[in-house]
Amino acid sequence: MFSSYEIKFPTDLDGYEFEVECKGRLFGVGVRVGDAVYDLTVYDEERLAQDAKAAVEAGRIMTAVNLLVIPSVTREVIAEAVARLARTGFGGLAPRQ
Repeated sequence: MFSSYEIKFPTDLDGYEFEVECKGRLFGVGVRVGDAVYDLTVYDEERLAQDAKAAVEAGRIMTAVNLLVIPSVTREVIAEAVARLARTGFGGLAPRQ
């Protein structure tokens, strides 16, 4: 369990929180835990399903390292999800190389 970590949101998120929540995805969220940094790709479940379906229909493959799927893409929900990940020791996430 990690009690000390820092969440870094993209700098261009300020003032665009509503738009990001409506889009249902956010790239560039970082979590620093000691010397390790985890780069997160954040989706709500509806947008993830839409993007996955579009990729498959176009014959593409969709992959994502450190994918975080949450009910709503807001700072608060992201922070709650990261707190839950901290309680599990950030298991399943790959740190930045």
